[in-house]
Amino acid sequence: MPDGNVYANINAVSLGNIHRDSLLQLIYKEMLTNTAWFKIRDSEPCSDCLFQYLCPSPSNYEAIIGISNLCHVAR
Repeated sequence: MPDGNVYANINAVSLGNIHRDSLLQLIYKEMLTNTAWFKIRDSEPCSDCLFQYLCPSPSNYEAIIGISNLCHVAR
């Protein structure tokens, strides 16, 4: 962001600030908090779908509207 704050997911808490935190610290924090990088479709109804690991990570759009599955295959 223009103020130096770094986000892996813009709807989550900042990972830190590029002006005072090292890149290694920022990456490490994302690995611990998992706001975006390792999100997978492992909850219902996607957990039973054959294609769950081929789908992209859950989107911010899905989080905002409260629907975790916009797919027509798993329904």
